Amino acid sequence: MLVATVVLALAAGCGDGGGEDGSGSGTRHGAEVAETNCPDTTWQRVVASAFSFSVPADFVDQAPQGVDSEVGQWSGDNGVEVFYDYGWYSGSIAGSPGAVVEPIDYSGVTGTQTIVTGDPNQLQVFFDEVEVVDGQPNLLALNVNYEAAADDEIARCIVGSIDWNLD
Repeated sequence: MLVATVVLALAAGCGDGGGEDGSGSGTRHGAEVAETNCPDTTWQRVVASAFSFSVPADFVDQAPQGVDSEVGQWSGDNGVEVFYDYGWYSGSIAGSPGAVVEPIDYSGVTGTQTIVTGDPNQLQVFFDEVEVVDGQPNLLALNVNYEAAADDEIARCIVGSIDWNLD
């Protein structure tokens, strides 16, 4: 079952470019990443079961139906598509030909960020253990597909905007 709500957030003038918790540890992430690094974009917040992230305000929820995991998909008029798969079987694109992979740490949840240049370009963050449920880790793959190189900054703002709802 898809569980997501959208909360509108305005981008302009928000954030100071510092770390998410002021500690300087881990990879900078959260809503302020999108708001600070893409200040000319108005953002909406997508809230899923264990995490939230931002997409541009003009993106439309495509409301896909997951079979064995929680999924979501948004698209914009500029050809940018965002898709996430959260569950036991989410997959990484790190093994794709030409993939450039780097480690990330979002508040203690570690994973990889992968960029694949092609048609379309792809940017993915993949976390292989967000939380453990019934002895099985839930994984998160959040992908942004885009054609124009100019949309790389928007893609990075989207994947960098993830926050965890793991209380």
